[in-house]
Amino acid sequence: IETDCFDLDVAAIHQGFLRRVRGLGGVLALRHRAGRIWREAGHWHAEASTGATFRAPVLVDAAGAWGDEVAALAGVRTLGLQPKRRTACIIDPGDHDCAGWPLVGDVDHSWYVRPEARRKLMVSPADETDSAPLDAQPDEIDVAVAIDRMQQALDIPVGRIEHKWAGLRSFTPDRGLAIGAGSEPGFFFMLGQGGYGIQTAPAAGRLLASLVAGEAPDADVAAAVPLCDPRRFERSAA
Repeated sequence: IETDCFDLDVAAIHQGFLRRVRGLGGVLALRHRAGRIWREAGHWHAEASTGATFRAPVLVDAAGAWGDEVAALAGVRTLGLQPKRRTACIIDPGDHDCAGWPLVGDVDHSWYVRPEARRKLMVSPADETDSAPLDAQPDEIDVAVAIDRMQQALDIPVGRIEHKWAGLRSFTPDRGLAIGAGSEPGFFFMLGQGGYGIQTAPAAGRLLASLVAGEAPDADVAAAVPLCDPRRFERSAA
């Protein structure tokens, strides 16, 4: 039992990051799917599905499951990313007061359950099913497996499943982060977070910012530079 761990409010943290971006003059351009990407006169140009074209000296590929597709559009060597589907569902635990429960799972990490919105439980089979980059949907079998594995360990009745969903967690070939320069000038990767994007975001963001700016990374993240260097996959393939 880890008594010193904490839960993260992912939505609040994400919104906090977005407020900071907007406060610095950044723009969140939704529904702008990348089309043609090219480099010209020292700048990257990205033509979106809306017809808009974005231009900047630096392009950061933080496209998650679509990271290799964006790199290919830009003519940059890809990393060999593998998106993997993760399934989850929300159940009503009946008479159980689960608000103060910890996250519970097995040693093999074949399932886990945690409180959600104080009165509900989120259950997952901890699946990692290979997938193409797409809008992932939950598989009924994976949902059933999650419930079955939980009930083998916990006496919790499941009257109905209130909500179910799936998402993609993307991994590099060695399952490590890919943060740093790509094979073309001014192109940087921020990929391979797996299921730990929010947890690693503060340190990963500082590391990437220093690399983009050509500055020495902060001491607490400097040791991660060679470990996260995307060019390690070029060396391993040579």
